[in-house]
Amino acid sequence: GRKVIETTLPLIAKAPQGFSRMLWSVDFLLHPPVEITLVGKRGDAGIVEFQHTLAGRYLPNKCVVLVDETRAALTDGLPMNVGKKTVGGAATAYVCQNQTCHEPVTTMAGLLASLKA
Repeated sequence: GRKVIETTLPLIAKAPQGFSRMLWSVDFLLHPPVEITLVGKRGDAGIVEFQHTLAGRYLPNKCVVLVDETRAALTDGLPMNVGKKTVGGAATAYVCQNQTCHEPVTTMAGLLASLKA
């Protein structure tokens, strides 16, 4: 990670065109991935609204997963989905970063606030 980039900096300074892929690593270090788990029924109005909002926002290192509770066996094996359920039966979003999740949210305002935090 960071040590590799620091060690390579003198070479990057001499020939930056040879290290364009290194920028991905720099971006990853500066902007850790955001894991967003949406829980609800595929096609539900709340899920669709969350998906459209997330698709329209620039979050370069986001990973969005839909857990459809009627087909949960398809996504149960992903660690980021463990223990994630709907809240009050409503479409629910979990925003996590560095293995820490914000409180689950069921509103667009809540999702946007979690993304800014």
